Amino acid sequence: IGNFGSTCGNARDGYLFKLKGTKGSVSLLMHDGVFYPETETKKELQTIDGVAGATKIEWNKDGGIPILKEPTKDGTWYAMEKFHESISRNIQPDSNVVTGASTAITVHLANQALYGDGTAKWKRDYDLV
Repeated sequence: IGNFGSTCGNARDGYLFKLKGTKGSVSLLMHDGVFYPETETKKELQTIDGVAGATKIEWNKDGGIPILKEPTKDGTWYAMEKFHESISRNIQPDSNVVTGASTAITVHLANQALYGDGTAKWKRDYDLV
């Protein structure tokens, strides 16, 4: 659906990830997502086939279609749910000491490249597994 994406943040919306494509755009906010169709796509979506018994689309006040039926929870809730599941099922958590350390190394390399105005390369010494 999207050709280009950007992540933006401000006091009103928090962070917003927006995907723009030829059929419309998708805005992913902190707790919900909305599809904003282009004019031609909107016309197609508003055409209801009486035989198929399609449900009428519910548009929001901004002219978009909500993606989720209800808002999502805070990200910490999902992280704790997955952690509890990992403990209960005795499996390795998705986010663990290895992924945390790899992320820290990656961020450090990115900072070295940005502030050093060059490239930083992953070394075999950084391989944790």
